[in-house]
Amino acid sequence: MVIGHTNAPFTHWIFLFHMAVFYMASGYCWNDKHVANGNSFWKYVLNKVKTLYIPYLLCNFLFLFLNNFFVATGLYASSTDYLDLIGSNDTNLLHSTLTFPQIFKQQIYICLMLSGTELGGPTWFFRSLFLSLVIFASIRFTLNRVFKNKKTILIIELCFALFSILIAWLISDEKVSFLMFDRSFAAYPLLVIGGWLHRLDDVWNRTKWQLIILAIIAMGVLLLLNPLGNISMARCKIENPFFFLTVSLAGWFLLSSVSKIIPLRPLAKLGETTRSIVMWHMISMKLVTLSYIIIAGLPMLLLGSFPVIYDSPSYLWIIYSIVCTLIPYFMGVTYDRIKSHF
Repeated sequence: MVIGHTNAPFTHWIFLFHMAVFYMASGYCWNDKHVANGNSFWKYVLNKVKTLYIPYLLCNFLFLFLNNFFVATGLYASSTDYLDLIGSNDTNLLHSTLTFPQIFKQQIYICLMLSGTELGGPTWFFRSLFLSLVIFASIRFTLNRVFKNKKTILIIELCFALFSILIAWLISDEKVSFLMFDRSFAAYPLLVIGGWLHRLDDVWNRTKWQLIILAIIAMGVLLLLNPLGNISMARCKIENPFFFLTVSLAGWFLLSSVSKIIPLRPLAKLGETTRSIVMWHMISMKLVTLSYIIIAGLPMLLLGSFPVIYDSPSYLWIIYSIVCTLIPYFMGVTYDRIKSHF
């Protein structure tokens, strides 16, 4: 995700599957005990409010309240001189100071999960995952109450997943708006698939060589399909349902196989601070941009570049990726340590 925001040369390839794998991982970790009864269902929903909705609110409220400070300091581009500098006439790249009524209105949009902020942009995933998991849990809760046969539940769930991916395709790239539910249509089948993948792992204990072969095949599929289409979960852009599901599964098998072949504990530690990395990696990019501007002697107007500095050197994505992963990681670790003492 972080690399995908750094203008890396293989960003298009990453976007084919990286967000889909997040949803599939959530489905993989699903446990029907969450919907065993009404109490467990509501406990699960409240937990998702605490771990997904509240962080989305706090992150975007913070950046919204800091909007005028960001404009004043140049962290947000606000002058047409910036557009002249980068050779653009797109005024959508510019920000302006907000009045109290405007801030209040934007707060309402954020609460309703209809909007966000520039630096809090990646938290669209929090609100999307929150809605998707609540919908998924509601369907599972209902199916488990109405039907006792697991095969019947599986068939109905498959029908829902197929219908959902069809809707996601029809509204792709916001051709039709379903407000905050847009991405949930694409996310639901991924959650379902994640659960099936868990069942597959329970019955198929792959050997190391099988994992290597699976990873090679998955990589080959992704490289072959890379020039044939585009995927953007953030914009609900799904050009073809079959293409979407194929690259999503290929991405899953690539990453899951590699993680079992090379079980790197430091990466697992990074995974424990995923929420912090999602929330704070964009603001961390401003630190890298500022440092590069000072070192290279560039105009300070470029500090408003988003997400990375305009026309950056080819190697700078590596620095962005490392710094903007480690800073949020240590922020997350520090927060967890402080929290453990209270």
